[in-house]
Amino acid sequence: MTDDARQYAPATKRNREAILEVLQQVLPNNCTVLEIASGTGEHGVFFAPRMGNRKW
Repeated sequence: MTDDARQYAPATKRNREAILEVLQQVLPNNCTVLEIASGTGEHGVFFAPRMGNRKW
């Protein structure tokens, strides 16, 4: 048992690569992304360092 109280969404790990691939294709370079209602925030944490010069 762990005392880690952070939220975790298993679907994030399953779908993050596929979503990242689409975002890299559709978001222009040098854009700023504002994420609203991001739930656990896991997708944003995963995407941000992988988005090149796009600001997350």
